Formats: sequence, C-alpha cells, structure tokens
Amino acid sequence: MKAWLKGGLIGVSIVFILFILMFLIEMSMGIKSDMGTPSIWIFFVIPALPLILLTSFLKIPTVISNILMIIIPIFEFFIIGAIVGLIISKIKSRKPAK
Repeated sequence: MKAWLKGGLIGVSIVFILFILMFLIEMSMGIKSDMGTPSIWIFFVIPALPLILLTSFLKIPTVISNILMIIIPIFEFFIIGAIVGLIISKIKSRKPAK
C-alpha cells in the first residue's frame, strides 16, 4: 500500500476515533447546548466553514449542503493524513549520510 494512502486512511481513522471518544465523554458529562457539542464543532463545523459560507451565497439546497458538510471534512482529514504519510515515507527512504 502506498504511504500516502496509508497515511490518509490512518488520519481519517484517528479523527473518527477521537470524535467517538469526545462524543461519549460529552454524553456522559451531560453536555448539551443549542449550538451543538464541542466535538461537532471541532470535527465538522470548523473544517466545513468555507463550505457553509459558500452555500449560503450560492443558495445550494439544504440536503446537498448537509451531505457536503460531512464529506468535505473527511476529505480534508484524509488529505492531511496523506501529506503526513508522504513526508514520513520520504524521510524513511532517505539514505543516511556517511
């Protein structure tokens, strides 16, 4: 498996695990608000903020906007993980200086 692909999958997996853990902790502590929980804001709203602003100006239907609000952050975390995986593979493949 290519290093960038492995890094991207690991990045998305880590984000999902962190999201589930934060969500469970918030539910056990009874954190509720009208604005949503902090885990929703950290993992979905903030990464999709440009999309939210764009859809408000372009009048995109709500269903498409909601689907994109889930897909775009996952794609962003995949790209971040892929870049990290690519950098790590380049560092590992570098021959040591003598």
